[in-house]
Amino acid sequence: MTSDTIFKLRKQGRSSEALDVARQNYEANARDVWFLRAYAWVLYDQMKDVVGRYGNCSGGWQ
Repeated sequence: MTSDTIFKLRKQGRSSEALDVARQNYEANARDVWFLRAYAWVLYDQMKDVVGRYGNCSGGWQ
C-alpha cells in the first residue's frame, strides 16, 4: 500500500480503514516521508474525532 491509498481512504471519510492500512504497512514504509505524512494526517483525524466526542460529553471541557 502506498501513501496515495491512505490519503484516498481519508478523503473518502474512511479514516479508521486508512489507519488500519497505515499500521499494517508502517514497517515497510517507515522511511517514506509521504507515507509518514499520510499516517500523521490519519492520526490527526482520529485525535480530532476523540476530542470532539469528549468535548460534546457532559462534564467535558468548558
